[in-house]
Amino acid sequence: MRRFYFILLSFVLLLGVSPSISFAMSPQDLSDFLEREGLTEVQLTDLLSNYWELTPNDFETSEDLEALLGERITDENLQQLLEINNIVDETELTSLLVKNQKLEEGADLRTTFVYISALENTISFMSIIPKTDENLQQLLDTYGLTIDELNQIFNLNNDSLDNYEFIEDIEMVLINYGVPITEHTLDTLLNNFGLSLEQLNQIFSDNNDSLNNYDNIDDLVTKLLEYGIPITDQNFQDLLNDFEITQDQFEALMLKYDDAKENYQTIDELYMTVFMYMLIEESDEFLEELGIGLDKIELKNLVKHFQGIDMTDPVFAEKMAELENRLIELGEFESPADLTEEQKTVLVNTFQEMMGLYQLQAQYYLVKGTERIPVSYQELLTMKITKGYDLAVELYNTDGLLLADINLTAELLGFEIIEEIENEINTEKETITNPVNVKSEVQIQPVKQQNQSGTGERLPDTAGNSGNGILIGLGLAMTGVILFRKQIVKQS
Repeated sequence: MRRFYFILLSFVLLLGVSPSISFAMSPQDLSDFLEREGLTEVQLTDLLSNYWELTPNDFETSEDLEALLGERITDENLQQLLEINNIVDETELTSLLVKNQKLEEGADLRTTFVYISALENTISFMSIIPKTDENLQQLLDTYGLTIDELNQIFNLNNDSLDNYEFIEDIEMVLINYGVPITEHTLDTLLNNFGLSLEQLNQIFSDNNDSLNNYDNIDDLVTKLLEYGIPITDQNFQDLLNDFEITQDQFEALMLKYDDAKENYQTIDELYMTVFMYMLIEESDEFLEELGIGLDKIELKNLVKHFQGIDMTDPVFAEKMAELENRLIELGEFESPADLTEEQKTVLVNTFQEMMGLYQLQAQYYLVKGTERIPVSYQELLTMKITKGYDLAVELYNTDGLLLADINLTAELLGFEIIEEIENEINTEKETITNPVNVKSEVQIQPVKQQNQSGTGERLPDTAGNSGNGILIGLGLAMTGVILFRKQIVKQS
């Protein structure tokens, strides 16, 4: 879990908030990579496009590209992949790839996919589970159906199970047709969510709704997730099992953060909070590796801040999409120096609006010893700076409460080229004596998250929208820093 969080946060910190702001690797770096791998640029472009929907320009260095591609296909890693997916041998895999139109008849999978990760990604989206009696029964058990009921659903839609060879295809069509609410399917739903029928009825009654308004399980589950699932003994035990902790460990964790189970109405709220607290608990090595002066209190403040923002709100999502489209229209650029003054204005305004959406304010300072020089985001896009100055970033909420202060050293940012600050920076220097702002812990209740599948099973990615928001928000605050670095590097 810590590794997952580290990779995601590092990625956002490096690239900022939008894929439109990208920095392609140098032609020489790309050429060296192609020579090492024995590929042409066309072959690499096809691989990235076919299996990741990316291009070589989406990578800043060949190391980033190598990290994505991983190992070439070998006998050893291919055998591991076959075993994981219960595929007998390479011949059967080739046949499955052809049937799923992922490989041309007679083509060799090793020369087509080249990298095991490309093959693995392809298989993950393929239909590979054969329609055997055993596999079909597992599907029936998952949805609480009998074989007669399943046949009836298909017959009512002028379809037949005979038309399908793989379980995944049957399941996809079943979901499309809709799973009817029957005694068995309802029992399965209740089991998956750890609810009794009385509790389910109460949830809908509390929202002026009724089970009688629904005729298929999918619609019922969608509405249930919207209303929120109360904490029950069963789903609370599921939570403990998922995180591999005991109840005593859970209570100790909550107490450490001045929190308690009683503060939460739904299991999704509690699940997200435990997830975030455990990330913080496991963050020592992550924070040290990150090397930007972020500590656990600051990380907790950021977590609670973003948990307090409802990123599922349609108005929020619509506004964010609008701002992202505005950035996309700027096109790709290597540094702010590539932009016109009008484009820089668009970039600055968009950045400020995004910060507003995430209820953040950022202050930037050039720091050397006791000297602190305030700079604006606009100045970061164009300024030249003295060798040896670090860059400090203070993050506040809109109430002016300091959430975190981040320090990026001159070495980290690559500031090694200019000997004095240009007179154009109209700011006053201030000497640090007694800092005015003292970090305090933010107390914000988390919002409801929807992290369950249609059948009520918890999804493996428990971070949900709130987790993504934390990453995006912190990356957003750092966007000026990253562009600043690119500006300096390009001038050098």
